[in-house]
Amino acid sequence: RILAAAIELYADDDGICWPISLAPFEVVVTALNIADEKIVTTATDIYEKLLAEGIDVLFDDRDLGAGAKFKDADLMGAPIRVTVGRGVAKGVVEIFRRREKTKVEVPIDDAINAIRRLREELFAELTP
Repeated sequence: RILAAAIELYADDDGICWPISLAPFEVVVTALNIADEKIVTTATDIYEKLLAEGIDVLFDDRDLGAGAKFKDADLMGAPIRVTVGRGVAKGVVEIFRRREKTKVEVPIDDAINAIRRLREELFAELTP
């Protein structure tokens, strides 16, 4: 019943957006252009650091286009998506907040802290 209620409350046209406390994965790290070694290395590093912190994270390094990867992440309902793509050349990654559909670019060196802060915000929103 709890899951059905959450789906009813948190679904939108793109699928379910789980509350972070129920999400099978809190974060999806999406590596675009897996032929680019710097992108894959950066995405892998972020993924491994999040895992080391005990965060439920999925690493999407499939050889698919960005649209397919984003749609799959939306359907899965992960509340946070980290996109590692051409921004790596500028030293940034994109952090997307699924429920609000907002995104922000953050320096690669600050990505883990930014994800940690966003994760804390999402948990705090659930506290009455």
